[in-house]
Amino acid sequence: MTTRYSFPAIFVWAASLALMLLLLTPAVWSGWLIAASAVAAVWAWATWRARHAATSTEPTPYGLPREGGEACHALPVVLWCLTGDVPPGARQMVRDAHALWLGVESPSALAGAVDSVRQWRGRAPDAIALVVAPGTMADGPASFGNLSAWRQAVQDAVRHAGTRMPVWLVLCAPQPGTDAGWHGRAAAPAWRGLAHAGGQRPMKLTTGLEEVAALLDAPGRVHPAEAGLDRDIRMQAVVRWATSMLCPLFEHALKGHAPLRFQGILVGEHGACDPHGLLAQWLAQHSTLRCASHGTPTQPGAGPQALAGNLTPPGLRPAWARAALHAIVMGCLALMVALLASFHNNRDLLRGVDRDLRAYAAAGPGHDAARLTALGRLRQDADMLASHAREGVPWRLGWGLYRGDRLLPRVEEAISTYQPPPREPSVITLDSLALFASGASRLRPDADRALVGALMQIARHPDKRVLIAGHTDDTGSGPANLALSEARAAAVRDRFVAMSGLPASHFAIQGYGDTRPLAANDSAVNRARNRRVEITLVPDLPAH
Repeated sequence: MTTRYSFPAIFVWAASLALMLLLLTPAVWSGWLIAASAVAAVWAWATWRARHAATSTEPTPYGLPREGGEACHALPVVLWCLTGDVPPGARQMVRDAHALWLGVESPSALAGAVDSVRQWRGRAPDAIALVVAPGTMADGPASFGNLSAWRQAVQDAVRHAGTRMPVWLVLCAPQPGTDAGWHGRAAAPAWRGLAHAGGQRPMKLTTGLEEVAALLDAPGRVHPAEAGLDRDIRMQAVVRWATSMLCPLFEHALKGHAPLRFQGILVGEHGACDPHGLLAQWLAQHSTLRCASHGTPTQPGAGPQALAGNLTPPGLRPAWARAALHAIVMGCLALMVALLASFHNNRDLLRGVDRDLRAYAAAGPGHDAARLTALGRLRQDADMLASHAREGVPWRLGWGLYRGDRLLPRVEEAISTYQPPPREPSVITLDSLALFASGASRLRPDADRALVGALMQIARHPDKRVLIAGHTDDTGSGPANLALSEARAAAVRDRFVAMSGLPASHFAIQGYGDTRPLAANDSAVNRARNRRVEITLVPDLPAH
């Protein structure tokens, strides 16, 4: 199984999603989407180049394996913080079947160790083990000052890690009569006492030490052999030393730091003892035990299985799984953008159709041009909605948010209610008695009221010429009636010119006298019908 992250495949997947979103999102979003895609592409390229350069040229810190396989990345990583006198070469990495143990030689190096592990495998270490070997502590003020610095460094590292990183306290009781270090070539380390908080919140140091002491003092716990009895007594002595010396140091709040809490406490027989050190002095004051061993100080090596077994395993997450997870996350983000774009597009569609329906309803019978314009838009909306119902909803409107099928019946019903306006009459007939006195060709003072309607119709057709024809009944002689009808037509023309501002050439006049009656001149009613002025709109013929 490959350990390399598939950047090309992820890049192709991201580019495909970006192209899909460009086709689905509204036009106003395209600029922002292109800019965001460009920024993401530059960031991905820079990240790949940085990781490629680091993998190719930079040495791996702490001896971490560069190509250790996925199983190496799946092992828990424990920072083994050596608080006592550190021998040369203590900064090393030891791997066993349970964990990777990284030795940290000073408080100032702890933050760098956390960053190195995070850079190596992409997440923080799984635990910090604060190793206290009281047998190696020679100078009281210097040793406790070092422990205080370790406390501050551990709390800073946990706070800055940004994730859960449990802290363990490992107490090392001296091994009498051996010069072997933690590698265990002469004698295997014996880890006896264990107090573990489990999945609960970290515990106070006093609480953990009480549990360890109770465990060591439990009935049947003391080994009957002399070596086992001596071992348990020395462990109990170290626990009592820690209770009296470490609890005041770790449980008091410092400036900017709360009391230090521990996820677990482990006590084992491991390390050396200085006969003139702090532990030897404390044992001389509080017991008859003597510390006469001159073994090797505690060094990093294969750590206690009891500690590694209580760590939450990070789990195996190969490169393909991380790439698949990133691809799924990008797909979910793209789906969210697509849903948001579909919501935006459907909202615009509903608003547009509703706006056209309201515009059509607002255009009453007296607004024929506006009504025809609104009708044209409704017909376009109906064609679009019908195509969606017939051929399927486009992706930019889909994703379960389309509601256009509910609008189609409303649009079709509105279109079906359209009634074209009645055609304007080609000839406008005006009653002569409303315009002139009997036998006169001069307009009455109130004649304008009868002429306004005709003038409005003339104004609506500026492309047509106007023929004004005068007619009379058969009262009087024929030539006199002919002259009267032509004079009346001229009077109406002059008034139209004065009222409309149109040139006189826009009008033509004709007098017909009594030659074109509408009815027989055998009654007063029929003679009144024949006395009239007819206005005809004539299309203007193109010039030849």
